[in-house]
Amino acid sequence: MTSLVVDLVVFGLSLIFGVVGWLLAAKDRKQAAEIDKLFVLIKDEAEKRTALQLYIAGKHYERHELDSKFERLDTTIKDGFLSMRQDIKDLMKEVRHHIDRESELGK
Repeated sequence: MTSLVVDLVVFGLSLIFGVVGWLLAAKDRKQAAEIDKLFVLIKDEAEKRTALQLYIAGKHYERHELDSKFERLDTTIKDGFLSMRQDIKDLMKEVRHHIDRESELGK
C-alpha cells in the first residue's frame, strides 16, 4: 500500500508539473508572439523615421540651394545696377562735355 501511495503521489506531482509546464509554455508562446509584433512595429517605425529624416534633409538641402541661388542673383542684380549707374554717369558726363564743346564752338 505504501508503494501505491508513493506511486500516486509521484504520478500526481508529475501530472501537476506537466500541466504547469504546459501552461508556462503556452504563456511563453503568447509572449513570444507579442514580442515579435513589437519588433515588427519597431522596425516599421524606424523605417518611417528614416524616410522622414531623408525627406527633411532633402527639403533642407533644397532650401539651402535656393537661398544660395537667390543670394547670387541678388548680388548680380546689385552689381549690375551699380555698374549701369556708373555707365549712365559716364555717358551723362560725355554728353555734357559734348554739349559744352558744341556750345563753345557755336559762339
